[in-house]
Amino acid sequence: MHPTLGRVTLNIIFLLAVLDIFALLLLNPAEAEFYVAILGLAILFVFFLLILFEAKHQAKKVSLR
Repeated sequence: MHPTLGRVTLNIIFLLAVLDIFALLLLNPAEAEFYVAILGLAILFVFFLLILFEAKHQAKKVSLR
């Protein structure tokens, strides 16, 4: 993965996470949107882990050359 692409995806993940957390503060737990926001945060977390794994994998590949 190109470093710029990794940086952009991490910025998008953090932006969406901040917006999602802000929405969670305003939503009532009895509403369905509250659980959709939690699901969105979980998906963002998994995507964040995938990006970190890919960056770590690329760093190992480059350092071995």
